[in-house]
Amino acid sequence: MRYLLFTSLLFAVTFYSCKDDQLSCEGKVLCTEEFRMVWLELKDAEGEPVHLDSSKTYLKSELIYSQNYLQSGFSSIPYHVVVTDSEIDLISSEGSELQFRGWKEGELVVEANYVVAKDCCHIEKTEGPETLTID
Repeated sequence: MRYLLFTSLLFAVTFYSCKDDQLSCEGKVLCTEEFRMVWLELKDAEGEPVHLDSSKTYLKSELIYSQNYLQSGFSSIPYHVVVTDSEIDLISSEGSELQFRGWKEGELVVEANYVVAKDCCHIEKTEGPETLTID
């Protein structure tokens, strides 16, 4: 009986350790109810906040997040959303390369690259700026 138990345990450990390094979120995962976002703060050369008219975030060449700040009523906020927990299914646990683009008065004024990863519950920025100064 001990031999059977030992063999079963050894098989289970070997089986699970040989799996790809993929995120397994099955089972009892306790997530907080917070909603996470990756933000970018924009300033001008004098340190004053820069307010974009709109922004878009791309995963490869696919648009995954966009915001029109003028229509949404958030045009006076200098913090701009790069990506949110709503896009978690598009993000890799190893990290996905994203490109943020922002426009003001119809002109592209900022581009920034990010790497964002996920766990079972939330996204998390692993690379990319928190603040940028633009002309």
